[in-house]
Amino acid sequence: MTLQAALIFFNADYVKRQVLDIADALGDDSRWFVLDAEAINLLDSTGVAKLEELQIILRERGVAFGIADLNSRSLLMVEQAGLADRMGRHMIFTNSEAAVTAFSRSPIDA
Repeated sequence: MTLQAALIFFNADYVKRQVLDIADALGDDSRWFVLDAEAINLLDSTGVAKLEELQIILRERGVAFGIADLNSRSLLMVEQAGLADRMGRHMIFTNSEAAVTAFSRSPIDA
């Protein structure tokens, strides 16, 4: 999924619902969900909290959650909030191509 806006207090719940709707439509055999964050120009604490909620929900479903292409300010927010560590820094990707490479190298049962 690519988000083409800020992820902040007024749209964070909507984005969370959209991501979960997309994840639901993918089916039970999905192993990873990577949010392409290239166009997220602003991320606030509510947005970070919703990303963490998504990570937890998807993890409970057996799906690894990753984020690709965060700008430096948004990445700093994710790091300062501790989300990067809770997600696993290996699930924060410099770009979507890096995410695809990591997925292709991941074990089938991961």
